[in-house]
Parts: sequence; structure tokens; C-alpha cells
Amino acid sequence: TEMTTNVNETKTHISNLGRMIEDMESEMRSNLYELYILKTREVVNSLRTLNKGPAQTVAHIANLSAAVMGYGKTRKTDSEFVA
Repeated sequence: TEMTTNVNETKTHISNLGRMIEDMESEMRSNLYELYILKTREVVNSLRTLNKGPAQTVAHIANLSAAVMGYGKTRKTDSEFVA
């Protein structure tokens, strides 16, 4: 990047360099952010299409129901927690 500016008592060479560095940093951060967002979207979309999850068959639903009921039988009631 090239920039032509005037140099005087208020705009010194160092302050002009600082402004250029800040502009480049801002541009680089913006580009990285856009890349990060695009890559994240790409990964999330690929996960959504590849992993559709388990088939919602009758056997699968029965297994889930059995697991919930089994947990419910061993769970302490709220009155057992009261001292």
C-alpha cells in the first residue's frame, strides 16, 4: 500500500506511518473475520447435510423411552433432598 501525505509539525512522518499501519490492521482484521465467518458457515452446513442423526424408527423411540423410564425409577424425589 502506498500513501502520499504532507509532512508538517502536526502530521509528522511517524504519525503518518501509524495511520497507515492502523488502516492495514483494520483491513486485515476485516478480511480474517469474513474468512472465519465463511469457513464456519461451510463447516456447519456440511455437518447438517452429512449427519442427519439416527433414524426415528419405532425401535429407536422404544429404546429412548426405556432409558428415560429407567432413569426415572432410580431418580430421587424432591422430598428426599429436603433436610
